[in-house]
Amino acid sequence: MQAKHGISCLELPLIQHTQGPDSDKLSSVLSDRLFDWIVITSPEAGSVFLEAWMEAGTPNVKVGVVGAGTTNIFAEIMQSSERSLDVAFSPSKATGKVLALELPNNGNKRCTVLYPASAKASCEIEEGLCNRGFEVVRLNTYTTVSICSLNYDIHYNSMHSFNEFSQKPDYKF
Repeated sequence: MQAKHGISCLELPLIQHTQGPDSDKLSSVLSDRLFDWIVITSPEAGSVFLEAWMEAGTPNVKVGVVGAGTTNIFAEIMQSSERSLDVAFSPSKATGKVLALELPNNGNKRCTVLYPASAKASCEIEEGLCNRGFEVVRLNTYTTVSICSLNYDIHYNSMHSFNEFSQKPDYKF
């Protein structure tokens, strides 16, 4: 969008993902317990989940996701012949609040949900689901932190490209 208006933009990472306090528990929880739903709310949560799911031996799971970006994390797995992972629900609006309101309980009196999340995520999803009678297990599997330093090569190449672009004769500040 910025380029359309003659604005150049230099994007540099300012945060990074790190393991959360419960990251080492996820694969064993997946191995030891069955859940009616796994709720995944971001691409990073999806990546962390998939790694643990594979470590757990790819158990059969039914997944509810928030948003197309999160759904895309599961695209390759969904096309495999095994199909032990089923992305079976996405809310009508890509928010955690709407997911908590719309996630089907499949007629179960006590529907169980595993929610691997960022340690910084709000409690909106588990509170909303618990208020509807779901039993929710939340694991804080990752978090975000400020980066401490930039990779010199990435930073140099980004700045070099940016400077070349901004030197073009038709470029205006």
